[in-house]
Amino acid sequence: DGRVAAAETLLDRPTSVVVGRDAPTVQAAVAAAPPNTTVVVPAGTYDERITVDKPLTLRGRNATLDGGGNGTVLRVQAADVAVTGLTIQGVGNATRAANATESGDWDAPVQQGYGEGDAGVTARNVSGLYVHDVTIQTPANGVLLRRVPGAVVDELRVNGSEEWLDGFMGVIAMNDPVVVQSSSVTGGRDGVYLHRADGTVVRNNTFRDQRFGVHLMYTSETVVADNVARGQEGSGVVVMTRPAENAIVGNDVRHANGGIFVGGARSYVAENVVVDTDRGLVAYATQSTYEHNVLYRNEVGFAASTVVPSNRVVANDFVDNDRHATAGPGPLRIYTEDGRGNYWDGAYDTKFGDRGSATLSRAYSPTDELDRRLHRTDAAVTLGAAPTVRGLRAFQGTTPGFRKASIVDLAPLRRPANPALLADARNETVVSDR
Repeated sequence: DGRVAAAETLLDRPTSVVVGRDAPTVQAAVAAAPPNTTVVVPAGTYDERITVDKPLTLRGRNATLDGGGNGTVLRVQAADVAVTGLTIQGVGNATRAANATESGDWDAPVQQGYGEGDAGVTARNVSGLYVHDVTIQTPANGVLLRRVPGAVVDELRVNGSEEWLDGFMGVIAMNDPVVVQSSSVTGGRDGVYLHRADGTVVRNNTFRDQRFGVHLMYTSETVVADNVARGQEGSGVVVMTRPAENAIVGNDVRHANGGIFVGGARSYVAENVVVDTDRGLVAYATQSTYEHNVLYRNEVGFAASTVVPSNRVVANDFVDNDRHATAGPGPLRIYTEDGRGNYWDGAYDTKFGDRGSATLSRAYSPTDELDRRLHRTDAAVTLGAAPTVRGLRAFQGTTPGFRKASIVDLAPLRRPANPALLADARNETVVSDR
């Protein structure tokens, strides 16, 4: 909030130059304007590629900058620049540097390759950039930031390539934290791509029809909150390459191949809704908390993919998934804390006179061959009561090596923990009973 408030003050600068009245072109107006003033760009299309090399505010009024399909359209080379009210088109189609090195520092190919493509707006080694209320049509990047601390991208609209392999990033930020908020990205490769951008905030955005909606690489201490993702070929949110202390909260991912994939350690994943994906929530992160998430109508609701069972998984709702949860290699995972676990559609009680209790008396295992079918067929309940099956379970539970790659909830919740979020997942309206 503090970064955004500081950036918004850049829109209050006095007008010094109006294009067409005081200068013939946008670039001439930038050259003529004193620092810390506003250049006004009236309605019309301007066939120009612009460089801003002083602290200015560039304010469009139904104005379009057209770069002619050649390179970056607006290049920022000074601190405390604001760009608002513009449409940018005619961006070049280079998504990578042609001469990116393949040797030397391991990070060089990423920095040079990903960080040197064409963009609607690009800035490098400056601070305090504010991109506000800008629309960008691009076959490459929308906004590209390298070492731009304090940058804020607000109410941006990016329309990228229809096929994600043909385009690149809606917003790409490298090496310093930024804020990306209240924006939308449609098409292209990733909605927001972060590389070593610790401390970034990505909130209240909409991402549609990319590979990934939000993609974190080597980025820690970042908040990804209250975003909407739809139709991703990969995942709505993906956190990779050993980061730590990220918060993935309140996101809504639906109708994508993957939901939310979280790697690294010591992260917080909460209040997310994931609907109709192959794998809703994939837990690669260790020493992390996963709570108050709703996994609804996914092929797999939750995939436990860490070897060491160090995560806290509690108060999540698993409803109408083909499989509520799966577990990779490793010891038993117990998803219960302080006598309370998660809500598992299909789990049932064996003490029918205790309906006032918040939890069920019978433990539930989403990885058990019978339990995982309880919400699909009544026959699983009958078969589970058979003496042979009960004896086999007891044997597996007490004999080393016979119960592996499994999850057990010792105190399943009787009712959903997140009724309002679950109703939203079902596109219903109910009154929460909290």
